[in-house]
Amino acid sequence: MDKGRTALLLVALLVAAPLLAMLRAPPSEPPADGQATAPIPPTTISSPEVTAALSRLSGSFEENRGQLADPAVRLFTRGGPLSVGFMRGGVVYTLRAGSPGDAGPPGRAICPGVVSFTMLLEGSNPVEPVGAGPLGHASNYLIGNDPDRWVTGAPSFQEVLYRGVYNGVDLRFLFKDGALKYEYACERASDASRIRHRYVGTEGIGLDPATGDLLVQTRAGVLRDMCPVMMGGPGGVAEGVRGAFAPLEGAAHGFALPEGLQVDGPVVIDPGLIWSTYYGGSDYDSLSSIVECEDGSIILGGGTASVDFPTKAAFDDKGNTSYGVADGAIVKLDPSGWPILSTYIGGNGTDTVQDLLLGPDGTVSVTGYTNSSDFPVSKDAMESELNWQYDMFLLRMSEDCTSILYGTFLGGSGFEYFSIIRAARDGSIYCAFLTNSTDINTTPGAYCSTFVGDIAVVHSIVVMQFDATLKNVTYCTYINGVLLAARHLSASVGPS
Repeated sequence: MDKGRTALLLVALLVAAPLLAMLRAPPSEPPADGQATAPIPPTTISSPEVTAALSRLSGSFEENRGQLADPAVRLFTRGGPLSVGFMRGGVVYTLRAGSPGDAGPPGRAICPGVVSFTMLLEGSNPVEPVGAGPLGHASNYLIGNDPDRWVTGAPSFQEVLYRGVYNGVDLRFLFKDGALKYEYACERASDASRIRHRYVGTEGIGLDPATGDLLVQTRAGVLRDMCPVMMGGPGGVAEGVRGAFAPLEGAAHGFALPEGLQVDGPVVIDPGLIWSTYYGGSDYDSLSSIVECEDGSIILGGGTASVDFPTKAAFDDKGNTSYGVADGAIVKLDPSGWPILSTYIGGNGTDTVQDLLLGPDGTVSVTGYTNSSDFPVSKDAMESELNWQYDMFLLRMSEDCTSILYGTFLGGSGFEYFSIIRAARDGSIYCAFLTNSTDINTTPGAYCSTFVGDIAVVHSIVVMQFDATLKNVTYCTYINGVLLAARHLSASVGPS
């Protein structure tokens, strides 16, 4: 079976709607509560200070065992200024909207205090939300001096499920890529016609005429759900097809299926999915890093063992993939997801790209590990030869990723792996990696100038600071002491 089709063979209808951002731009003349509004011009939301409240939620859902005052809330998630409660027949959003001193868009004030509104599942069955995917930890609330009011053992979950919320329809809430979203699973695509959302406590809803996104107006700003994209398996649509929100009377909406969609076939409806694609060959392909360019294109870095990895405008279109050997890979996709460039990067051994950094001039810095003696470093490399079995590499590539402007090995007499790269505020570049080499050249004044421990069991972090050209090391130190995981390494570099 073609792997590109595998993900489309679903037995459910999925309606996914990430809640993207609260924009601080209340309408100047709000309609009566609950009324529908005309399409909202993009200019009314074009000058916001984005309140990223929905991206600051905890990433899990907790059962309410009395720690919240409202017993109707069965599960909840919260973080920063926002909390979301899940009840029978609806979901309530509560947002602390700011203080009187907050600055808003010119001519508009930020409305302080607490803003609360509810998304009702209109016409739904009276089902209770339940937690799914237990996380194995519990929360305790020992508040006050009355043990009878203490709450202990409140479990947390990965998802919230409303089973049978409509006939033939399940609803779940989950976190994906750090954002809260919801999905509907229907036995048939035609069951999507049962779904109705009505917003209570808002100032109306409308559609962005430019994008088709749903815009929910609140006193704190505008909540945006992306226009749905629909995909299906055999008998349905094979590629992404633009769907639509269907405005209903009052502050309510449903979902409109595209013409030609087989209503009895499986389909994916995803308001948050702008585009999606597979990329790779017939063997193992991996992704380690992704950066976004100013024009909306993205650059991906990783590795591949595929001899048929699809290349385009490649720096290296041949590669050296064979059994047990992989090359690094860099891919650039335009804003619609179409490949602009795709290239192998490596030599006669195993190579992997592990991190990318986009420079202010559009050039791309690349780091990873290699054991290729002929890895493509530049003539002015700081270290022009492979030191031992595995070294780090550090590259500066042109804006179009078709040429190497500078490249060097980094390492010592041991092996180096798992590297990350970050930019500092002063324009210098930090690179950090794990090593068991005892002979890394640290700089005067280093935090720790020597490797400490048994090289057979202990790996140290090396942190190196380069000037903006990457050609000069301005600081280098070991950080010793423990068997290290990736999160320790990430924390060592600090804020960019």
